[in-house]
Amino acid sequence: MRLASEIIYASDGDEITTDGIIYSSLEPTLTVSKINYVGQSANITTAMYASQREISYYGFIHFPSGAVAELDMSKLESMNLLEEMFAENSTPLGAVSSNELVLSILNQNKDFSPSNVSSPYYNELLPNIPLDVYVGIKLLSGVIEYLALGTFYTTDWETPSNSLMANIVCNDRLFNLFNSPMPQIPIQENINMSTMFTILFTAMGLTAKQFEVDALPYGVSIAALPEGEAVTIRSGLQQMSEQGLCNVFVSRKDGKIRVLRNNNVEPVSYTWTDSDMIINADIQTKYSNIMSQVEITYHVPHVGEQVSVLSLENVEIPIGGIIFSSLFFDSVIGDVENVKLIGAINSTIDSMTIGAKSISLTISNTGVAETVAIEVYGRSITTIDAIYTVTDTAMQAIIGNVKFTVPNTEYIQSREEATIRAQKILSLVTDTSAYVQIEARGDPAVELINSILINDVTDSITNLAVVPIRIENNFTNGIDCKMVAVKKSVREAS
Repeated sequence: MRLASEIIYASDGDEITTDGIIYSSLEPTLTVSKINYVGQSANITTAMYASQREISYYGFIHFPSGAVAELDMSKLESMNLLEEMFAENSTPLGAVSSNELVLSILNQNKDFSPSNVSSPYYNELLPNIPLDVYVGIKLLSGVIEYLALGTFYTTDWETPSNSLMANIVCNDRLFNLFNSPMPQIPIQENINMSTMFTILFTAMGLTAKQFEVDALPYGVSIAALPEGEAVTIRSGLQQMSEQGLCNVFVSRKDGKIRVLRNNNVEPVSYTWTDSDMIINADIQTKYSNIMSQVEITYHVPHVGEQVSVLSLENVEIPIGGIIFSSLFFDSVIGDVENVKLIGAINSTIDSMTIGAKSISLTISNTGVAETVAIEVYGRSITTIDAIYTVTDTAMQAIIGNVKFTVPNTEYIQSREEATIRAQKILSLVTDTSAYVQIEARGDPAVELINSILINDVTDSITNLAVVPIRIENNFTNGIDCKMVAVKKSVREAS
């Protein structure tokens, strides 16, 4: 890998292929036309699987003032990276997760102490500061090859006065979006879950280059995106991921928000054995986590007659006007047909934003303050509800009727959809050996989208293809890895 103080894009059509680029003042300008990020090279693989390895890591903190804190091995005491889709014992349907990076930095000169007015980063130790990190390994040639681990953003700075270390907790860009309220989006008709994710991300202000959504085959005839007083983007995305049988996370390679379908599984690209990478592997047969039935409630929607869906009495409109944000209806509204200001003389509605479950109003008042009533008329969505249950008779004979109940949702709107979902979920909740726990020497090139072939003769686990769902790499004094993976065959079936 080349180190460069500056990258200039040329116009000669040349192209380079690289695992990543590190900004540094150690080398001259690098001129390129296009950068193709690729996976782990054969040289890196050889070095990573060798009996002896020399690991290094590197980081850059980009402060708002333009100052860059370069963190090399002389400054970084430790680095820990947690990447996950969903964890064992949580919902097997899908999840939203933000990757976490924790750094421990030598702070002997107090540069990372917020009270140090002489620090070049004084008043800049703030949340949401971007930080790029890389991990490298020395090849047989003596050259250190680096892999980019992604861009993270600071959340907490811990600088105890009685310690020489500063600890920084960072998360990927998805974390910063989590706590915002769900945007107001009108009801959607005859769309699939892929389109619903795209509509939400667009309403959040993301461009098409900032997210990637798998084709999700599940259709919805009348769709209301999650909305409510306590519904954040995190909880809304969680509901959508469960019903789309998908996972939402940030891709390490390009920083995109990725919506990955559960059964979108790559071919095996890594092989770990107990002679090179695996320290210990364990398949725990836990009948306490196993179910013999899956139950889904589905809802067939109908649009009702026009009725009053929101009524507010004695509303004071001050001079100049007022804005009402997210006035919630009692149910999903298919169509808002009329909004009245009853008793208004000087007040008028300037604009409104309509969601599936709420409305926001901007009201102007050109005269004195006055008291009005607000009445909203629309068509409520009602449903006819039914329950579909599927049973694994072999497992039922062993454990009896132990039921996994799919969280109630408005998105499953036909028996056909309920049948498809239930069969997919059943394959996961009835498998006593679906999850594998692995302690390994670690390979930072392995990502959540990859598949690994496990050959651990010592622990009697051979030729088992798995997909990681949780990877915790600790880069202190080398690399060690704790991984939870799910069998590739189970993921493909779900």
